[in-house]
Amino acid sequence: MAGPSSISSRVKLGVISGTHGVHGRVKIRCLTESLDSLTAYGPLEDEAGKVYPMRITGMQEAKGQVIAEIEGITRMEQAEAIVGTALYVKRSAMPEAEKGAYYHVDVSFRPAHLSRDQP
Repeated sequence: MAGPSSISSRVKLGVISGTHGVHGRVKIRCLTESLDSLTAYGPLEDEAGKVYPMRITGMQEAKGQVIAEIEGITRMEQAEAIVGTALYVKRSAMPEAEKGAYYHVDVSFRPAHLSRDQP
């Protein structure tokens, strides 16, 4: 598993949540503000750094997910093997957050301090 330093250099944009049909398509639960921005920031990769080149083939807005074809995945059994995989993009590819807003990764893994001297 990747450690905090490698995870903090990336932003999680989605998770492969299931299969769609018998031809290897996958459902991806999007963590982006809009579904169509899932692939807008560059190639998506897993925690180990494996890149998943993909083409979005459909959107299920009510469920917050897209349907995608991933290069090299052509059978349902292959798609089933990657269900649960988190998909990341390099943090440097993301636009700066608006004033007062933060990316989750920018505040995760940071030490927390009490405002008063308390045990």
